[in-house]
Amino acid sequence: MQATLEGTFATLPVEITHRLLGILSDRDLVCMGRVNSWYRSMMVPILMERISHQMKNDGWRIYVNATSQFNFQDEQATLAEFWGHQEAKLLGELCDINQDTLSLEFDAMPLDEDHGFRSGPLTEEETCRSILLPRTDPRHVEVDVSLYFAKIGNDQRLERANVMGIMTLGARDICHRALVEGQFRNSANFGNSGDVSVQYSVKPSSSSIRIEFQTISASPEWWLCQIDNPYDFYMQYISEHSI
Repeated sequence: MQATLEGTFATLPVEITHRLLGILSDRDLVCMGRVNSWYRSMMVPILMERISHQMKNDGWRIYVNATSQFNFQDEQATLAEFWGHQEAKLLGELCDINQDTLSLEFDAMPLDEDHGFRSGPLTEEETCRSILLPRTDPRHVEVDVSLYFAKIGNDQRLERANVMGIMTLGARDICHRALVEGQFRNSANFGNSGDVSVQYSVKPSSSSIRIEFQTISASPEWWLCQIDNPYDFYMQYISEHSI
């Protein structure tokens, strides 16, 4: 019987296995991590180091832009001026890799446009990564969230950004749940594949309901595909679901 790569690795000393994992390509490293928890525990630190290098040295970043729009009648112009045209610009800062799912976990940090395409500090109320909804009548408000895979240069200026997905949060359903349950957390996926999602908290107050974007999750396959070929991942999805 022909020995598999996984079986061969399992017979080697841990030190040698770790060294061999270190010379695998990024894609092969992730494939090994999908085999079992033992391989995942060994490859996660390697993958963490590589992706951190791709972000800091090569300039690859996840960028999320959330905007609110107010669809109003003429008599609602005052409300539209107050609730509409909000924007939260967020950069993903890699903070962890889930050892069970290999999901890349990013903190959603506000974009510091004054000093280039990089994240800035959070304010005490963290309003810079939030969108406010009217507590009493949210049906005229839409919250659109766009996902970009971006590359920045050494001068911290944006070189390019590919739009990878857009979704609309159901403001009316969010507000209804907040009024019934109070504060809660939720997650929303970009597209049906679920390879990238954004996690947010919802907190009602006496006059408004705050949506605060907190973290972004992405599969390692999605991340690596954007670096190699940003359209390959979606062409594969289209071919699998075509008639």
